[in-house]
Amino acid sequence: MVGCTGGRAASGTQSASVIIESISCRSVSIATTEEEITITKNGRATAVLISYEEFESWKETLAILSDQEFVAEIQRGIAELKKGRGKILRARDLDRLFAEES
Repeated sequence: MVGCTGGRAASGTQSASVIIESISCRSVSIATTEEEITITKNGRATAVLISYEEFESWKETLAILSDQEFVAEIQRGIAELKKGRGKILRARDLDRLFAEES
């Protein structure tokens, strides 16, 4: 069994057996860094170990990119900003705007 050394776990490609031996130590490191580990079986990548926050971020990105109408709206907004047609909003403006939608 591999013990926790207190140092940062190595990133990169690891065999499934190495990951299983050190999963509890690595999960702490992965949860607190942007580290990702590729898990292999018989030399082929089979999975990637990432933090829960990173996983949730990927799911949110996928949901946004899957909504063609929303993507088109974002693209229109970017085009408007490039033309100099934008409005600077402060935090209180955003708070008020989102409070109106509730």
